[in-house]
Amino acid sequence: GHHMPADMAFLAAVETTLMSRKVIAAGDMASVVSESQMHGTYKDKTVHAASMETMVLRREGDAWKIIHIHWSSAPIAGDHEH
Repeated sequence: GHHMPADMAFLAAVETTLMSRKVIAAGDMASVVSESQMHGTYKDKTVHAASMETMVLRREGDAWKIIHIHWSSAPIAGDHEH
């Protein structure tokens, strides 16, 4: 949570395009894997990056709760997009 404000400012400044999303569910557990690309400018620096986000959710009653989340990104060099 200590870096959440900076993450929110970054995501508000760049355009994010969802490339794929996969959901794997079994019983009361589910995993969601999302791949995105980000373009824009943040703190006067050009951003062109690939991003991967993984969430693990558990059903608690009628609601799904995120019990783990992880995301990472890597720059996309030149005009090549993944």
